[in-house]
Amino acid sequence: MSEIVESEKRSKFDVTNVGDSPAEIRKGLWILALPAVGEMLLNTTVGMIDTAMVGRLGKEAVAAVGLANRLIMIVLGVFMAITTGTTAMVARYFGAEEYRKASDVLRQSIVASLLFALILGIPSYFLARPLMELVVVTGDTIVLQGATDYFRIMAASFIFLFFNLTASGALRGAGDMSAPLVVVALTNVVNIIGNYFLIYGKGPFPEWGVYGAAIATLLSRAVGTIIYAFMIFGGRGGFHINWEGGLRISKKIIAPVFKIGIPAAVEQLVMRGGQFAYYFIIIGLGTAAQAAHEVAINAESLSFNPGFGFALAATTMVGQFLGANKPDLAMKSGKEAAKITVTVMSILGLLFFLFPEPFVRLFVPDDQEVIDLASMCLRIVAVSEPFFAVVMVYAGALRGAGDTFWVMVYTIVGVWGLRIGLAYLFVIVLGYGLAGAWWAMNIDIIVRAFLLWRRFNSGNWRHVKI
Repeated sequence: MSEIVESEKRSKFDVTNVGDSPAEIRKGLWILALPAVGEMLLNTTVGMIDTAMVGRLGKEAVAAVGLANRLIMIVLGVFMAITTGTTAMVARYFGAEEYRKASDVLRQSIVASLLFALILGIPSYFLARPLMELVVVTGDTIVLQGATDYFRIMAASFIFLFFNLTASGALRGAGDMSAPLVVVALTNVVNIIGNYFLIYGKGPFPEWGVYGAAIATLLSRAVGTIIYAFMIFGGRGGFHINWEGGLRISKKIIAPVFKIGIPAAVEQLVMRGGQFAYYFIIIGLGTAAQAAHEVAINAESLSFNPGFGFALAATTMVGQFLGANKPDLAMKSGKEAAKITVTVMSILGLLFFLFPEPFVRLFVPDDQEVIDLASMCLRIVAVSEPFFAVVMVYAGALRGAGDTFWVMVYTIVGVWGLRIGLAYLFVIVLGYGLAGAWWAMNIDIIVRAFLLWRRFNSGNWRHVKI
C-alpha cells in the first residue's frame, strides 16, 4: 500500500509538502485548483456546445432540455449524501495518512452509489412522461415530448453517472485532481461526436434531435465509468480496495459519510427544489424568457469555473489539513482560496456587464428577442459575481471540514426565504419580468455570501467531529 501511495504523490496534493506561509498555501491551492478549473472549463465548453447544437433545433428543444435538467438536478441533489461525505472523509483520512480507511470509505460509497442509482433511476425511467407533464406547464406538446425523451435516457444513465461522481469525489479528496480532468476530457469528446451523429442524423444514424443528445450523453457516461473503474481498481490516487467483504454495507464505515452527506444532500435538494420553483415563475413569462434564462445561465457558467475549481481545492485542502491536525492552515487555505476567486470572478463579472451580447450569441446567434433578454440578465448578475465567489469557496471549505449543517441552513434561508419570495414579489406582484427574477437571485447570493463568510471566519467548524 505504501508503495502505491508514494508513486502517486507526484501527481496529487500532499499536505506534508505545504508550508505555513500564504505563498506556500496559494501554491498548493493552484496545484489543486488548476486541474479542477480545467475540468470545469471542459464541462462548460461541452455544455455550451450541447446547448448550441440543441439550439439549432429551435427554442422548443432548448426549453425541453432545460426542463428535464431541472428535475435531473433535484435527483442528483439526493446523491450528494454520498459524494460530499466521501470527499470529506477521504480528505480527512489522507491528511491523517490513514489510507486503508480512505479505501474502505470508497468501497462502501461505490456500493451505496449503485443502490442509489437503482432506487432513483428505475422509477425515473418509467415515470418520465407523468413527471414531465408536471413541469411542462405551458402545454407545449413539442417541449413535453422532447423533455420526456431526454429525461428517460438520463435516468438510464444514473448508474454510470453515480459511479463516476463517487470515484471523482474520492480522487479529489485524495488530492488527485488530474484524474477527473482526464476522464472529463475523454468523455466530452465522446459526447460531442455522439451529438453530431445522433442529433442531426449524420452518416448511417437517424436524426434523433433531443433524444440523440441524450443518447450521446449516456454513452459518454458509460465510457467514463469504464475509465474510472480502471483507475480506482488499479490503485490510482493511492486507493487499494479490498472486496473481501463483498457488497455488504458496513454501518461503521458508511455512517460518517452520511452524517456529513445528508445535510449536504438536503442543501442540494433545497437548492434544486428552489431553482425549480424559481424556474416555474420564469416559465410563466413565456418561451422567449424561458430560453433567455437558459442561455444566460449557460453564459454565466463561464464564471463558475474558477469558483468551482477553488471551492473543490478548498474542500480538499481544509479536509486534509484538519486530518493532519493543522487547523490554522485549514483556516488560511480557505481565506486564500476566497481572495483568489473573488478577484477572478470580479473581472469576469465586469466583462459580463460591459460585453454581454458576445457571450449570449455563443448559444443563440439569431433570435434577437432571446439575445436582448439574456444580455440583460448577464448585466444584472454581473453585480453578484464577487459575492458568488465567496459563496462557492466558503461553502466548499466548510464541506471539507464536515460542517455541512450550516451550509444547509444558509441555503434554506437564501433560496427559499429570499430568492423564491422576492422572485414572486418582483415578477408576479410587481410585474418586473425576467429582470425581477434575476435581481431576486442577486439578493439571495449577496446575503448567503455574508452568512458563509461569518461562519467560516468564526472558526467553529475546526471543532466538528466526523
